[in-house]
Amino acid sequence: MLDSATMFAGHHPTPKDLPTLVSAEEAWESAAQVRVRVELRAGGRSLSSEVAGTVSEAGALRLAANATLTALREVLPSDVRLVGVKRIRAFDTKLIVAALRASGSNGHRSGRLHVGLAVVRGNTTRAVALAVMDALFGRARDRGLAASSHSSGYGVARAK
Repeated sequence: MLDSATMFAGHHPTPKDLPTLVSAEEAWESAAQVRVRVELRAGGRSLSSEVAGTVSEAGALRLAANATLTALREVLPSDVRLVGVKRIRAFDTKLIVAALRASGSNGHRSGRLHVGLAVVRGNTTRAVALAVMDALFGRARDRGLAASSHSSGYGVARAK
């Protein structure tokens, strides 16, 4: 996970400061045109993003991941970028895996890779948003801990 002090303007967040997912929806306007809206709540603030694009189904996953990152821009360093997002099937379960990277101290791609995972339970767009949040914050929300106290970044995000 990313360092929580960096993400939250130098202070360590309490569990209530960490973003929670309010909604994540996609609307296909045509066979190739999709609109994705993600709404989050962090520390009493509402964070949202709506993006649209002409994409395939796989591109819609990337669009949803980027919408989540855009909604989080107020609390994230600007150098966090999406590496990729993929739907996989493991153990008879549909999963979304999201990979993010923050630039290293030298500004190059040497920053650590952060991977998040979420189970698809009907709403794939919601699972993408949860996987991105898992890559960033891990299971800190679920355990009542600040993001910096969880070192692996490989938790499974769950909707509340």
